[in-house]
Amino acid sequence: MQMGITRELSGHFGSSLRWYDIARLLASATDQSRLCCEVHLCHAIACYAIGSVKDADFHYRCATQLLSTLPAMAQIQPLQSYAQVKMQLGDMTDALRVHMKELQLA
Repeated sequence: MQMGITRELSGHFGSSLRWYDIARLLASATDQSRLCCEVHLCHAIACYAIGSVKDADFHYRCATQLLSTLPAMAQIQPLQSYAQVKMQLGDMTDALRVHMKELQLA
């Protein structure tokens, strides 16, 4: 997942999306739901950044489903990314709600 973020920050969105795909496949294959959720959220953020709303919505929905299956303490990091997606979408009310939930868990 870190390679995807690094490639994204350096402006190489095409390869960053491929790295997110690889990270998601590895997380799924090793049954790491929290990591899979985080990868979906990072993938959604990258897709929103390049205007690929349909793909971003897909990854956002997948992350939302996974987030509900995680134990409370494992939700903190994904909730930070989830709030970032909400802010990118302009939904500041929901972003604040997500941050409040994150603070309650911490």
